[in-house]
Amino acid sequence: MKKWLIGVLLALVVVALIGWQCYRLVYVNNLQGQPGETHVITVPTGSDYNQLLDKLADGHLINSESFRSLAAVMSLDEHINPGRYVFTNPASNYELVWALRSGRQTPVKLTTRKARSKEEVAGWISQKLEADSLSILQLLNDEQKLGALGLNSTNVLSIFIPNTFEFYWNTSADKFLERMKKEYDAFWTETRLNQAKAKGLTPLQVIVLASIVEEESEIKAERPVIAGLYINRLETNMKLQADPTVKFATQNFGARRVLYTDLEYNSPYNTYVYIGLPPGPICTPSINAIDAVLNAESHDYLYMCAKPNNEIGHVFAKTNAQHIENARKYRKWLNQRGIYR
Repeated sequence: MKKWLIGVLLALVVVALIGWQCYRLVYVNNLQGQPGETHVITVPTGSDYNQLLDKLADGHLINSESFRSLAAVMSLDEHINPGRYVFTNPASNYELVWALRSGRQTPVKLTTRKARSKEEVAGWISQKLEADSLSILQLLNDEQKLGALGLNSTNVLSIFIPNTFEFYWNTSADKFLERMKKEYDAFWTETRLNQAKAKGLTPLQVIVLASIVEEESEIKAERPVIAGLYINRLETNMKLQADPTVKFATQNFGARRVLYTDLEYNSPYNTYVYIGLPPGPICTPSINAIDAVLNAESHDYLYMCAKPNNEIGHVFAKTNAQHIENARKYRKWLNQRGIYR
């Protein structure tokens, strides 16, 4: 009887130990670091099982062997899902394997912001998504793919209206662009479309004009005035003669003053040379600038000039004579301070 009891106790101990080991294997925290510490694990597209295990073992797991054991039981090797996964300590092997196996990745927040070129756009997209800047830039110049979305390489920047969106990290460049086009289409509500029509503009023309307004002034209160001025010029078939378009054409964005030689620079974006709007936006305008065009003020101004004496904003004029005098004062102020470029 005594031997039997000892045998039973030993069996219970063995079962308890096995149970504890199974519990530890499945449910005990296996992430390095302190409670609340986050671990970001990116699984690139095309990764294999061993690459995933190596990545986890490098600075993430306390016990790599226990993870491998449970991963084998749960057939993780047959379910490698690319993506960006964020885990917070504590996290058990079961939580880790289940998330990776099911592809339950954590979205990233991507903010589309002001940019003056496709290179800039490709740069800030690649900082948040798996797609590299080169593949994104190639897409933004791919006339065939852009054409399928009703776009081209000249006007594609028009769809990047500054905002914040959620994406999965492994979203391809193609899928990203498709999403941006859908967001752009959704932005153009019936109300906005009617406002554009009332101004005699298409949505693309609104974006192009808004990009000029965006670059002309950071003062939100005067943007509708500037928009109204340029609409007046469009309606009277005058050249827009917008300095920001010259800076865009010459790629000299930091210039304090535009030279006469710049005004003659031959580019479809130079509104001192060509009548009408440029073929595409000179930057990705803010919603405020877009709304400034849609709600452009009705007035008789045809001219504008930056204010001298470090005053912010512009002075507006209805006649060329008034404008010449305003421009003279501004140039005199620049010359007095030795600002020649």
